[in-house]
Amino acid sequence: MNELYNFEKIFSILDNLNKFQKSRIPLCAAENVISNFCKLPLDGDIQERYIMGNYYTYSEKNNFIGSQYLVPIYEQIHNVCKLLFDTRYTDARTLSGMNCVTTLLMSLTNSGDKIAILSPASGGHPSIIPVCERLGLHVFELPYDYINFDLNYEETNYIIEMEKIHYILLAPSDIIKPMDIQNLMLDNSVLLYDISQIMGLIAGKQISNPLKISSNVVLLGGTHKTLPGPASVLIMTNNEEIHQAIEENINPKYLRHTQMHQVISLLLALIE
Repeated sequence: MNELYNFEKIFSILDNLNKFQKSRIPLCAAENVISNFCKLPLDGDIQERYIMGNYYTYSEKNNFIGSQYLVPIYEQIHNVCKLLFDTRYTDARTLSGMNCVTTLLMSLTNSGDKIAILSPASGGHPSIIPVCERLGLHVFELPYDYINFDLNYEETNYIIEMEKIHYILLAPSDIIKPMDIQNLMLDNSVLLYDISQIMGLIAGKQISNPLKISSNVVLLGGTHKTLPGPASVLIMTNNEEIHQAIEENINPKYLRHTQMHQVISLLLALIE
């Protein structure tokens, strides 16, 4: 037996994990259960297939052989998300929540841009500040109303206007109450709103759609929480200029392998 590995131990580990999974009800929002229907694409060789570009700007020239068979998947995701979220542009190429945030910021922002965020002390995702600072962004933490569990919008809008904030990134990670983002001043700022926790509720029309508030809104988020899909991501906007920046930069500039088995699994979850 090779000292570096032990097959019996490996399969025992997997068996114990499977038994644990079947005996519990996951209470963590990030560990949801997806259907066997959505798992169908995960068992095959689709994950090894590459494609450069998205549905909107796909070109077969200088692309991977066989990529023309993959681009209709992106088209179907566009169609379903248009129905569920009333969005003109959808991107499913990024891999996970923080990969999505980082790639999106690299695609839209420039070093030195001003960005206002929801701080970790206010329930914001703790990885946002390090990522923003690493990209050379000037970070402002927005004032929070701990009594009403939401931003103090009067003070927030004052900061947005006086500091000429370029981007507002809200990534509520530990907040139960949906944010009243319709109160934000978005005339000259772009809102990047992480809807991981409420994506399924928006799709199910239980929460109002933030895309209807302003054209300067980008929705992003994990698809494995209230939307019971695989651990993947969606980016959505109705802003053509923002869409073009996302479309041209994400892939192949900042991301090469989009892991199509996850993308197809996500499509099935959206249909389901």
